[in-house]
Amino acid sequence: MLYALDRNELQQLRSANWTAEFTGAEMLAAVFRTDPAVLGQILPRPLRPPANPLALAFVAHYPHTNFGTVYNEAALFVQAEYRGRLGMYCLSMPVDDDMAMAGGREVFGYPKKMAESISLETVGSKVIGSAVRKGIEILRIEAEPSTTEGIEKLAMTGAPDPNGARSFEVTAYMFKYFTAPSMRGFDYLPRLVAEPIMLLMLLLLWYHEPIL
Repeated sequence: MLYALDRNELQQLRSANWTAEFTGAEMLAAVFRTDPAVLGQILPRPLRPPANPLALAFVAHYPHTNFGTVYNEAALFVQAEYRGRLGMYCLSMPVDDDMAMAGGREVFGYPKKMAESISLETVGSKVIGSAVRKGIEILRIEAEPSTTEGIEKLAMTGAPDPNGARSFEVTAYMFKYFTAPSMRGFDYLPRLVAEPIMLLMLLLLWYHEPIL
């Protein structure tokens, strides 16, 4: 559609300041410790594993957005450092909507792929999140929540950054790239993207113990 826009419309597009909004989102997350030696083999340079890294897996349902789609999403993040700045590297992010997949992957470089089923449901006293891709359940989280006190406290106070200050912002690291039409190399050198994230569950990575 870009070729059909006039100069004024193109200028409006260039100057647009748009931020995605998710209203009424539901999310089940699990925070756990992982092996820095394993992360050292997985993380692409120049990212480095911290000394005592955490990982985050989540399943989410987004019933209302400001970009015209309702969808479900799952993800696996691991802690990583870049020039001394602690953040999270996204290893995988299946979604069940092509618009959400294209937006996250082509704008920020999230490694989004289509999943045939992503669910978040309550079964008895448990909350279960699951993601299925190509007939294989690639992620499953089961939790039996007992209290929301920790989450409510976090929502009011924010999370501590490495310097001890309180913050509602976490950095997500991704690598953005596209293969060249010749299938030889890339259109441009892969670039490291550092996106500020303000999702509540992602802030749990700053804590030393899980809060479910």
